[in-house]
Amino acid sequence: MNNLLINCHLFIINISNGNARLILKKGNNKLSIPKIVYEGKDSIDFNIKKFLKSDINISCFNINSCHVYSKNNIIDIIFVAFTRDDKLNDGYNYYILNELDQKLISKDVINYLKDNMRKMVFIKQLYNEYFSLRELKDLYENIYHIELDRRNFRKRLLNFKIITETEDVRKKDRNGRPNKLYKFNEPFDINLI
Repeated sequence: MNNLLINCHLFIINISNGNARLILKKGNNKLSIPKIVYEGKDSIDFNIKKFLKSDINISCFNINSCHVYSKNNIIDIIFVAFTRDDKLNDGYNYYILNELDQKLISKDVINYLKDNMRKMVFIKQLYNEYFSLRELKDLYENIYHIELDRRNFRKRLLNFKIITETEDVRKKDRNGRPNKLYKFNEPFDINLI
C-alpha cells in the first residue's frame, strides 16, 4: 500500500424518540465527522470497530460502506454505522440530523438512509422490540423532510401487516395519553413513502 492513503469517514447514527442523531466530534469550536486513517493493519472493519469502542465508547450493531471516492492516491470511504449506545467519551456528542449544517452531512449518507428506510428489515434493526407509531412517523418525517398524516401512516402499516399493536403502553413524560406500543411482523420490502 505504498503511497496510498485510505480515509474512513464514520457517520454514526442513533435513533432516539423519532430523531436520527449523528455523533460528531467537537474540537476548536468546530464539529467534525469522526475519521480514521487506515494503515493496512488488520481489516478495515476491525479497525473501525476498535476505534468506535475505544475512542467513542460505542458498540455498533450495523456498519455498512455507503460510498467510495478516489482521487490520485487517496481513497475516501464513507461508512454508516448504527448504535443504541447513549454514553459517549468526552469530545463526542449527539446532534439531531435535521438541525445540522447540511455541509457536514454527505448527500450519499442521506440517500443511503432514504433508500434503506423503505426496507422494513432496515427499520427493524433501528428499534428495540417495541416502539410507538409517533417515533416511527417522526423518523420518516426527519429523514425525508416531509409531513405525514398520522392516521394514514398507521392505517398503511396495519393494512400491509407490517406491524402489530401490543398490549403495552409507554407513559408520556408530559401530561397526555400514554403511547400504544407496536412491534414489527415478519420483514416486508414495501415502499411506504
